Amino acid sequence: MKENYIRIIHKTKIAEGTVDVPSSKSISNRALIIRSAGNIPFRINHLSGSGDTVLLDKLLKQIDLPRQTWQETVVDARNAGTTYRFLTALLSIKPGFWKLTGDARMKERPVADLVAALRQSGASIQYVEREGYPPLLIEGKNLDGGEVVMSGGISSQFISALLMMAPVLPKGIILRIKDKVVSRPYVEMTLRLMSWFGVNHTWKEDIIAVPRQNYLPGELTVECDWSSASYWYSVAALSERSSIMVAGLQDSSLQGDARIKEIFQSLGVETIPGSNGMTIKKSLPVCKKILLDFTEIPDLAQTVITTTAALNAEGVFTGLETLRHKEADRVAALVAELGNAGFRISVMEEGTVAVNRLELNHYESLRKNKIRVNTYGDHRMALAFAPLAMFFREVRIENPGVVDKSYPSYWEQLLKTGFFFTY
Repeated sequence: MKENYIRIIHKTKIAEGTVDVPSSKSISNRALIIRSAGNIPFRINHLSGSGDTVLLDKLLKQIDLPRQTWQETVVDARNAGTTYRFLTALLSIKPGFWKLTGDARMKERPVADLVAALRQSGASIQYVEREGYPPLLIEGKNLDGGEVVMSGGISSQFISALLMMAPVLPKGIILRIKDKVVSRPYVEMTLRLMSWFGVNHTWKEDIIAVPRQNYLPGELTVECDWSSASYWYSVAALSERSSIMVAGLQDSSLQGDARIKEIFQSLGVETIPGSNGMTIKKSLPVCKKILLDFTEIPDLAQTVITTTAALNAEGVFTGLETLRHKEADRVAALVAELGNAGFRISVMEEGTVAVNRLELNHYESLRKNKIRVNTYGDHRMALAFAPLAMFFREVRIENPGVVDKSYPSYWEQLLKTGFFFTY
């Protein structure tokens, strides 16, 4: 049987050209949910073509089909975590009986905090198999809303899912958040998008209040995705010379991951804004030690940590707890694959990873190696490790199709900056 991998090389180690990144999956998914929850038609321009967004759009159309409300309808979110969490809240207000399921990995991802919060609002949700985990049996009905207490330490998507339902509930939602909010910029993104569609809120200390009100129609154009742009920052940092124009990328952004501009200054890359996008160049010195907390920006972790290791810089990275519950255990995957590649990386404590410098002779000898990367079914493993072809003689990425989840044209775009590959 033919092996499923892509073999990547870059002969010159000089990266120049213009590349495209997809529109934001996070913004696209929220816009689709708001449109469905508010039951208002509005146009979404530049909707993400990622696998997750295509799946969510398809499922929402399935949910809106006429049916007998007493019939159980199966809704399969596969391995799309955002889709699953947002639909858990949405289906709670959609009349009918819904079995919300997913693949084997989805059934390992906790959802108890969101279910508990929705039950406080009057939702009828039962666990089908294991307590606290998918699949769920949801009886969609009119919920009251009101006061809800939820932890902010598990997933910002739980908070966002609840908030997007709040305006259509008779009592709205007064959400009291326990613990520090992880990925806070994503909650802020949700609230800013809700504001775009006419919904007001207040956020004072640990309480977010969204009263009953109507979503208002308004055309939305989705901006380009900064998470996807992060991989081009890695390419630039690992190159001998680079000038990469990322078309359509906006300096002013709803996305917390736009922080990648500042982070990669420490890794030698500058960002030059232009009228048609951003140009990124390798032109700055690399810091000898990188200290970074990923609590608010977990989707950037794999990119930054792999780049730090390949630049032979020292790094201590915290705030990685939520990565244990993604498409894969991303902390374990990073440690395993970077270790297999010859780098020194270790878990210091829960949520903290250290990258240690190598002796120069050993570090330089790694450049001659060919490495093979297991992606563990996680799109960000493939996306973050591919730029290492700038460092190694060759990189083989297993299951390259996983990038379709967020960046379907990734391999095609790599060709524009001098990469070569075969399947």
